[in-house]
Amino acid sequence: MAIGNFVLELERIAADKKINTSVFLINKINFAKKKHLGENPADFEEANQITSSMKLMPLAELRGKLKRKTEEYREAKNEAENRIVNFAAQKIMKGSVVFLYGNSPRINKALKLANSKGINFYVYTVDAGPEMSGRKAAEELSNLKIPVRHFPDILASEALSKADILFFEPKAITREGKIIAPMGIKNILAEAKKNKVFSYCVFKKGESKKSSGEKTNQEAKSSVVFVKDRKEEAELSDITAIINEYGIIKTSDFSRIL
Repeated sequence: MAIGNFVLELERIAADKKINTSVFLINKINFAKKKHLGENPADFEEANQITSSMKLMPLAELRGKLKRKTEEYREAKNEAENRIVNFAAQKIMKGSVVFLYGNSPRINKALKLANSKGINFYVYTVDAGPEMSGRKAAEELSNLKIPVRHFPDILASEALSKADILFFEPKAITREGKIIAPMGIKNILAEAKKNKVFSYCVFKKGESKKSSGEKTNQEAKSSVVFVKDRKEEAELSDITAIINEYGIIKTSDFSRIL
């Protein structure tokens, strides 16, 4: 979300006619970085793809370059998202039962794509956290005419015992290979493994982040949010594979795509 807000801010800066010098424009870009980008190095990497060439030059030229760079970023992001959706849809087989933990627009798009290709399947949903995300997913999929049943948390094990595939979208994957996801994911993955359910973590490579054993002041503040959002860590060894813009990646190959 941080990088998304940053790009939106850059688009506003490029269109702001009140900015009347190149120095002012570059200062606005730097301020936007401080405002929107947090501790995640992946965000800075993506931001630098857009802003690294933003140097002093005629204002019109600089404004035009910023506009082109943000457009290129959005095109690349859309292409990556489409690849993720296509790869995820490939795992949905005819007659399968797909278990969703939480609500993910990416995963819902993959289910929609598979359904549009005439693949008949059934979906079970369970809430991930207190925000009733599973119910929201069930409602959205029902509106798409996809057969879906929502299970309360207490019946998650029963639902998994009948499932073939588990999809979930993590909050992030650290570069050390930890999956950060809504509270309860460890139990869900353990049940999936016990019932021989294929489990797929769906995410975009740029969302991976570096973790550190020693907390910075910012990370210390974030720990309050961490408890509030009720997240927990799982291991890559707990899942079948990762699905991202590069394909369906074995967990043993994860480090090669960072």
